[in-house]
Amino acid sequence: MYDDFLRTKLLYRKVGGTMICHMVQSFPAGEEVDPVTAHAAARGESWKFRLMNTVDACMRFVHSREAFIALIRGEGYDVRWTDSCKIIAYTTSGGMKRRDDRLHAKKYLKERMEIEFRIPQAREERRGLLTGV
Repeated sequence: MYDDFLRTKLLYRKVGGTMICHMVQSFPAGEEVDPVTAHAAARGESWKFRLMNTVDACMRFVHSREAFIALIRGEGYDVRWTDSCKIIAYTTSGGMKRRDDRLHAKKYLKERMEIEFRIPQAREERRGLLTGV
C-alpha cells in the first residue's frame, strides 16, 4: 500500500512536503457512515462498531432471542428487547446507548434478527417431519 501511495505521489510530482498515508476503509453500499465514525472505526475507537461486532459474534452462536440476550449481557452490554417495542435498545458498560435502527445495517433490525432466529427452528421442524420424530 505504501508503494502505491509513493508511486502516485511521484506521478503527480508531489515530492516535497509532508507525506500522509490515508487508510482505505470501505463500508457496504447503502451504509451511511459519516467521516468521523469511519475514522474512529479505522482506529478501533468506535464503540458503535464494537457493539456491531459483538452483535455479529453473538448471532453466530445462538438460535433464540433469550440466548442472544444472555450472551450479549455476558459481553458487558445491556439490551432491552420486548415484544411491545418496535426496536432493540443496547447500552454499553460505559452508558452509551444505541437503537438497532442506528447501527448502519438492516441486519441489526429487530424484524431481521427475529427472522434469523426462525430459520434454524424451521430447519429443525422440517427435519423432525422428515425423520418422523
